[in-house]
Amino acid sequence: MTLWRLRFRRLALAAVLAAVAVPAGGCWSSKEIQNINYLSAIGVDYVNDRYVVYGQMIDFGHVAKQEGAALQGPPSIWIGKGEGKTLNGAVNEVYRTSQQQTYWAHVTAIVFSRRLLAHGTSEMLDLLNRYREIRYNIWAFATDRSIEELFSITPFFKLSPLSSILHEPEDEYKQRSYIRPMYMYQYMADVKEPAATAFLPSLSTSPAAWTENKKPHKLLRIDGVYYMRHFQLIAKLEEEQLDGLRWLDPHTARTPLTLAEDGEPVAVMVAEQPKARVRTFVQDGRFYADCAIKVKLGLSELVEAETKDRLKALAIQTIEAEVRRTYREGVAIGADVYQLGWRLHRSKPKLWHQLSDKDAFFLRDDSLRSLKVDVDLVYTGKYKLQLE
Repeated sequence: MTLWRLRFRRLALAAVLAAVAVPAGGCWSSKEIQNINYLSAIGVDYVNDRYVVYGQMIDFGHVAKQEGAALQGPPSIWIGKGEGKTLNGAVNEVYRTSQQQTYWAHVTAIVFSRRLLAHGTSEMLDLLNRYREIRYNIWAFATDRSIEELFSITPFFKLSPLSSILHEPEDEYKQRSYIRPMYMYQYMADVKEPAATAFLPSLSTSPAAWTENKKPHKLLRIDGVYYMRHFQLIAKLEEEQLDGLRWLDPHTARTPLTLAEDGEPVAVMVAEQPKARVRTFVQDGRFYADCAIKVKLGLSELVEAETKDRLKALAIQTIEAEVRRTYREGVAIGADVYQLGWRLHRSKPKLWHQLSDKDAFFLRDDSLRSLKVDVDLVYTGKYKLQLE
């Protein structure tokens, strides 16, 4: 064997040994997945001048699909709780009894209590910004219910709690677009924006809607919106006060519309992806907004015989009434529910500063001036109904 071949073999052997040694050395500090606590949701409350932090963990056996075997019993949910004068102090109290290392990167939702919103969320946002494991694209909610109760509620058929509104709110919103789910990064951007009114969907329970084997089963629902400005809570509006919100929200996918005359239902329509154009301006020192909405409608149910033109007229009348009513509900509590001031700030910042310097909330009942709604009845379902 020539000298150069011997040297080549030695170099090749050294390279192989180095390649094997590098990954092996990197595994000394690794842990098996069963030796780590994976949090799926966190909740933050503020009681008696102390922060209370909740952590939800879910049994992996109800997360992964198992072939050939049905899951036995309800999913196992563990909820940790810690208290402290600071948020980090409360988190460290959770660590005190967690038995194993706690991992935060799998958190998909965070829930703030109404008491925390009233106290302010700036310290909470500071912690989220600093802690590297918590991601920004987690769902954010607020509630006036017990966070521990919300974290304990399970969905249908012994499924994992991950298959619920808390962790997957988009599926329900796509089918019934009423109150848009909010990512944490969106809330963090809005609550720091001087011209914006930040909001958080209100998470609650609905005990009477479903039963399991004739036994009432609590389920999660979104029942309203909490509005914030500059880290301070304004107030909450209930879902029935927010009918108009969906017509100006560009994220609206599919939403129902009930038409009525003299309080009696006439028809039920389905609207898909409404389009809204909003123009904001200042006239004689006062703020105004003009809005134009285009909606495509489908007929889901016809209770009373009506012509196509009459159904369109009722739809226009109903949408206009909902938009104006929700706007007035927002003005009454000092919340810019349609982000009209933010739109002025984006297009004419100098005018916004002139108005806001005089009055931090310059919207009035008549600030939403012109409202034009255009509807198009595009289908009547599988039933070939002659409407004209």
